[in-house]
Amino acid sequence: MYSIPDDFKIESLKDASVSQLSFSVNTITISFENSDFINIQGSFSISFDQEKFEYAEIFPVKEDLGFLRLLGKKVTNVELNLKRDTLKLEFEGNIILELVGTEMYESFTIGIQGKEALV
Repeated sequence: MYSIPDDFKIESLKDASVSQLSFSVNTITISFENSDFINIQGSFSISFDQEKFEYAEIFPVKEDLGFLRLLGKKVTNVELNLKRDTLKLEFEGNIILELVGTEMYESFTIGIQGKEALV
């Protein structure tokens, strides 16, 4: 629906550690030690143990979907696609989280250094 603005400092997530995970019936929130956050509402994939798990939506959240593996892990790499609507985060332990923006729905909100972007 939207994209991450060009002036958004997405690279500041690199080396940030996941300090908290929050689950609601229709969202998963990843909080980092530096107060940045990602709130997931839509499509994403998570890869670990040489397997990739893809989800078109997360409602209703009834389990952790592999997110508990992220607690305490540092982000080792951050990538955006050219349209700036898909965010790929690589974490320690070879865990990859890819958040996918869609045309129809809001997929995720990201907050960095006090600024927020809705994708």
